Amino acid sequence: MKIVMMARNPDLYSHRRMKEEAEKRGHKLDIINTLRCTMNIAARRPTIIYNGQSLSDYDAVIPRSGASVTFDGLAV
Repeated sequence: MKIVMMARNPDLYSHRRMKEEAEKRGHKLDIINTLRCTMNIAARRPTIIYNGQSLSDYDAVIPRSGASVTFDGLAV
């Protein structure tokens, strides 16, 4: 399974651990900066645009947002 995690800091312990465990189980987990994403979640086919490119080849999205991006986290 190919997974993307939306997080501001990929170096946080919890984010590193989630990535390690996903990879132990044979998954690929990429961590992208939440603030560089544009999301269209109202469409029939939700999309995430990251640095101008559509992220369409992922099987799952894990949003990890802190208090500083609460509005966006609620939207997801």
